[in-house]
Amino acid sequence: ELYCSCSEGDSLTLVFEGSAIELYGAYKSTYGEADVYIDGIWCAELSEYAPDITPHVLLYKSEYLYGGRHVLQVYSKDGKLFTIDAVKVIF
Repeated sequence: ELYCSCSEGDSLTLVFEGSAIELYGAYKSTYGEADVYIDGIWCAELSEYAPDITPHVLLYKSEYLYGGRHVLQVYSKDGKLFTIDAVKVIF
């Protein structure tokens, strides 16, 4: 796992260069929610909660970003487990 959080407010910060980014994780009944920011702008609220386990799910795909350096931040919202298994940067 690239990122795993169990506490509200925990965060992942990733600096990348590209025109889009995808986040992958899993769904599970004990998983929670997180907010996604790119370059300091709120982009999405994610939820990994689901009654059945589903691994390697596309959780988020950004809109087109202008080329160059960007900062991705993911903040855990509810103190439940939240994971990011993989990040795909699109150039």
